[in-house]
Amino acid sequence: MLNGHQREQKNPGAGITVLTVTARFPNLVQPWLVNQLIEVFENGGENRLLAATADREVLPDNVRSYGLAERCEYLPASSKTLLVHLLAEMFRKRGLMRVLRGISRLPRVFMSRRLGVRQKIDAILMLPYLGLSGIDVVHSHSEMMGTRAMPIVVALGVPLVITFHGLPPVGVKPISRKERERYTAHAYAILLNTEFAKRQYVSIGASPEKIKILPQGLRMDDFPFKPREVHTGDALQVLSVGRFHPDKGQSYSLEALQILKASGHAVEWHMVGNGPDRERLEAQAVSLGVADQVHFYSKLSDTELRGLYDQAQVFVLASVRSEDGFHEETQGVVLQEAQASGLITIAASTGGIPECIDDGVSGFLVPDRSGKAIADKIAFVLEHKERWEAWQNAGRQWVESRFEVGEIGRRTWQIYQDAIGEAPVGPVSER
Repeated sequence: MLNGHQREQKNPGAGITVLTVTARFPNLVQPWLVNQLIEVFENGGENRLLAATADREVLPDNVRSYGLAERCEYLPASSKTLLVHLLAEMFRKRGLMRVLRGISRLPRVFMSRRLGVRQKIDAILMLPYLGLSGIDVVHSHSEMMGTRAMPIVVALGVPLVITFHGLPPVGVKPISRKERERYTAHAYAILLNTEFAKRQYVSIGASPEKIKILPQGLRMDDFPFKPREVHTGDALQVLSVGRFHPDKGQSYSLEALQILKASGHAVEWHMVGNGPDRERLEAQAVSLGVADQVHFYSKLSDTELRGLYDQAQVFVLASVRSEDGFHEETQGVVLQEAQASGLITIAASTGGIPECIDDGVSGFLVPDRSGKAIADKIAFVLEHKERWEAWQNAGRQWVESRFEVGEIGRRTWQIYQDAIGEAPVGPVSER
């Protein structure tokens, strides 16, 4: 594999190696990232990864089968840990070679006008990462990690592609506007999944001329379509998937369950996620008198999660609109998973969600922060079982036509090819 400074001798697109930068890998709640990595393989490329942390309790099936965990390195968060890692690498033969390459690339890092003083200081401790070889393009999926990794991008002299997935939840500090302006100015392309995400990102400092709309893709074979029905005497099975956090609106789903129970509807609700809000939600279920009708799950394997998709008939995503209008769902990949599987899908009309459902055709939109609205829509669905087949087929067709991973993978691959073809050889331009 040629390194990033020999690209003039290489046909752009042939055997591209992508370094993917992300906050957590493996990550149980980001199957779309694994899909993108698989598409790199499908297009003849190779993957390397750089992450801060990992979910190690349950390894997703495709991470295991494609050997993706073995392709991942971890960038320590603290200066002390970085120093320990640097010293350890210097006593390994191959590690020492990487450190020496990193040292040779320090001048371009120090000369870069797109790096802050702190980034340049941190680069000294990142020498093993500055010395990476064989990388043709860096694709960042995290503002925080992407900003930390900017000295690596500059040192490698390769193009940067950014995907923005939305602002961090309340309580997690985002990067500053100045950091974002530097980060996005360095990118060849900025990939966003919806027009809502584009408006949001431009409003907080991103470069609009670099933005391309490209949703997260779904592997249709992973979510086979199956018509659903409820037999007489059986409870309706409702599924929700998303981290246990107030911004996902599970509290309103529990209120909806209470309303449905009081109206005489037999409903069982299955809530899947990880996060800090599970205990509060379990307590709320008890206080509302629906604890026997709701089931909470965390850290499920792919097989277990797909089993829940298989048994459910209705899917609900109750994400809420933030008070400042920024931290909102930009796509909601679980909606595509549900529609592809044949579940009748109900979602709050927030953020980019209205772009991901053909309301009344492939699914239904309801106002956010309203348990009654969710309950009313579920009751409506139950009262019109003769229309289930049409709604289910429309949902599958909607996803196939807009979110099929192969087509999205080919479009992403073309962006990589274009970025490599246009990137300068040697140090990244400071224009």
